[in-house]
Amino acid sequence: HGINSILNVPMIFEGEVIGLLGLANQKVGRKWLDDEISLMRVIGQIFINAIKRKESVQILLESEQSHREIYNATNVAIVIQDFETGKILDVNNAMLLMFGITYSEALNIDLKNLSSEIKDYSEKKALELFQKVFKEGPEVFEWQIKRKDGSYFWAEVSLKIAEIKGTKRMLSVIRDIS
Repeated sequence: HGINSILNVPMIFEGEVIGLLGLANQKVGRKWLDDEISLMRVIGQIFINAIKRKESVQILLESEQSHREIYNATNVAIVIQDFETGKILDVNNAMLLMFGITYSEALNIDLKNLSSEIKDYSEKKALELFQKVFKEGPEVFEWQIKRKDGSYFWAEVSLKIAEIKGTKRMLSVIRDIS
């Protein structure tokens, strides 16, 4: 095709050649300028960075999917709440089944709707326990819980503060013990 001069620049990642980036020219004996060679190296590095970033994103997505599957495979309810406001940010499938609610309902439910409100199982007492976790650390206790259909069950509740993605969260693990 009339190609008479070729410039091949190795693409190197972590000290290993993973490919070549080349330019071709029809001019016989063309001398490639240092700026052209440097530009090809920069372009090669941009390609490598894009490829490696894509590979890293894929690995992260697979890891997140694996963690999500484990999170939803357990038979204990897991509730993640905002540390400051107490708003529910995420729940697993076991929580939805245990309480008889949908995911969107779980994200918008009030604490008083999860407690039986009988004797010491009130929203007020629950908030006191949350405050105790803030001040003293993890707590494990039995609690009478109300499902959406109005029925009650006994649960063991474990509360602790956890750092998730660099942010403090309240983590509740609820096990049906009835």
